[in-house]
Amino acid sequence: MLHHFNRCKNQPVAERKWHTCSICQANFSRPLELRDHLNKHKGIKPYQCRKANCDAHFYGARARITHEHYCGSVPLECQVCGKIFKTKSRLTRHQTVHSEERNFPCSVCTKRFKSSYAASVHMRIHTQEKPFCCPVCAQGFAYKCLVKPHLEKCHASKED
Repeated sequence: MLHHFNRCKNQPVAERKWHTCSICQANFSRPLELRDHLNKHKGIKPYQCRKANCDAHFYGARARITHEHYCGSVPLECQVCGKIFKTKSRLTRHQTVHSEERNFPCSVCTKRFKSSYAASVHMRIHTQEKPFCCPVCAQGFAYKCLVKPHLEKCHASKED
């Protein structure tokens, strides 16, 4: 994601080389990303987990590698709510929701946060950083969750 952010931030949209899906017009910065995206349209999952006793298949190599990193590992359970996590770091980060401690202050305003991640995401309010870009119109967003609803509107307006 940092690689994407640096590229998105430092290179004007007009100068970027895009690989465009001929089916849905989604843009990708790398040809391999487009290839894996096209697998979704074709409904094929050519990448199979290489771990023993696992039949999971994936559209792209990156998804397979992520899966293989955790495949077969013993899940970790939160002792407070019973939620299951694949890694110790995710369990530790989750456990902050059960605590009232807010040890991560914003360096600009008086707000405090339960995690360093939450504090860093909050900083986007002050820095006006928008690391998530619409693949259709290249509009930037501070939060990833805002891209999908925008994308639906963006596609709808292109069809009109």
